[in-house]
Amino acid sequence: MTNLRGYPSTSRASTRPPGHGLRTGLLGLGICLLFLFGLGNLDLWDPDEANYAEIAREMAFSGDWIVPHSNYRPYLEKPPLTFWMAAGAMRLIGPGETAARLPAAISGLLLVLVGALWARRALPGDALMSAALVLGTSLGIVATSRLGILDLPLTACSTVSLLGFERRVLAGGGRIGWLCFYAGMAAGCLTKGLIGILLPLAAAGITLLWVRPSGLWKRLDPLPGLSLMLFPVIVWFLIAELNAPGFFREFVIEHHFSRYLGDGIVHRRSFPAWTYVPLLLAAGLPWSVFWPSSLADAWRSARGREPLSTFLLVAALFPLIFFSFSATRLPQYVLPALPFLGLLVARRVTDARLPARWITAVALAGALMFLALDAGVAAPVNSRRSIRPLALAAARHAIPGERLLSYRLGHPFASVFYSGRRIRFVEEEVTFDQFVSSPRRFWILIDEEERLGLERRHQRPFEPVASHAGRHLITNLPAP
Repeated sequence: MTNLRGYPSTSRASTRPPGHGLRTGLLGLGICLLFLFGLGNLDLWDPDEANYAEIAREMAFSGDWIVPHSNYRPYLEKPPLTFWMAAGAMRLIGPGETAARLPAAISGLLLVLVGALWARRALPGDALMSAALVLGTSLGIVATSRLGILDLPLTACSTVSLLGFERRVLAGGGRIGWLCFYAGMAAGCLTKGLIGILLPLAAAGITLLWVRPSGLWKRLDPLPGLSLMLFPVIVWFLIAELNAPGFFREFVIEHHFSRYLGDGIVHRRSFPAWTYVPLLLAAGLPWSVFWPSSLADAWRSARGREPLSTFLLVAALFPLIFFSFSATRLPQYVLPALPFLGLLVARRVTDARLPARWITAVALAGALMFLALDAGVAAPVNSRRSIRPLALAAARHAIPGERLLSYRLGHPFASVFYSGRRIRFVEEEVTFDQFVSSPRRFWILIDEEERLGLERRHQRPFEPVASHAGRHLITNLPAP
């Protein structure tokens, strides 16, 4: 197959400058260190990261690899691919923060590698170095590669899928692009649900409608492609429904359509739509300073139906627009836009022939910015928010049969992970006071204000057994 009409051809010298291999190796080593070094230094963050780590821990040691469980109950909100990866890591290196975050770190490295290799083929000049530096030091990509959440694995899957689409359909490539397009959507769906199919499919469809290529169906080869994409998804859906009746309704209806439309489920931490732009700009630092010129160049070319510019522009803007209309909005939802904004910047700095030392200096500034934020902000906040000391104390004091409660602390799944015990999350005062008045012993995680209120209601002291950062472990009966 050949490139689409109007698709830019690339020409590069057959010889590379002296020291190119050494610079590439040092760049790869630096990005690996940035993504992997000290991955387990911080305690797990509540609620999402700790929740996903607990799901992986229970999966690794329960033997149930089909239906995810959290706090020893079926968890039907997310599919299992990332949990499989984390659970496998826990089986190999033990349950801990490093194993829980390893799938996101590997996804980040895959994202940088695939983006750099794509730029080497699709863009002129030494675009491989530019793309690797931009993607490997963007604040949002680095930060989420060190968090055990699902958004960077989803971003990696959708990026692989869309870059495979570009190679197969726009650049006239072979079966590798075709395979990446469909397999990336399947992996994305098994990572975070139907959004893993929607994001690549919608961006690819809008691009095709705009550039109108000939021979579309031959290039896409949709029947075997859809079979490849849907087979693992449907098999897992069916097995999950058989093992947990009601899974399809809760997973697809409630946690996809209802959450997006706001019909019954709106996330408790939803952000206003206007915050996406400043959040995205912050996530793109230090490279977001190049976004205005990069987007302007792409827009001018896309207006003339130039395929590559149209593709990059649509892939960058569609997640932002789509999630702006969602009833549930979280900052990490627009992460799939970052790789394509980064590739637009890589094309811009390559076309402008900026000196390599300038690009390296900006990348170094991005890496240092992340390290400063990690040490100066994330570490102190993590230390104050961590419930690990109290969870470990609860595990030491509670004998088998004695239950653990968390009162009005939200959903501190880290307490489940670090204690290894099921914990009842209680919000209602009446229900909580019934537990406190029970002749059975309960161990309770509670903050200082609620502990004082408990003492006033029951007219007796509840002395902390352990304390950390304004929160306590107490018991309803005298401590043994």
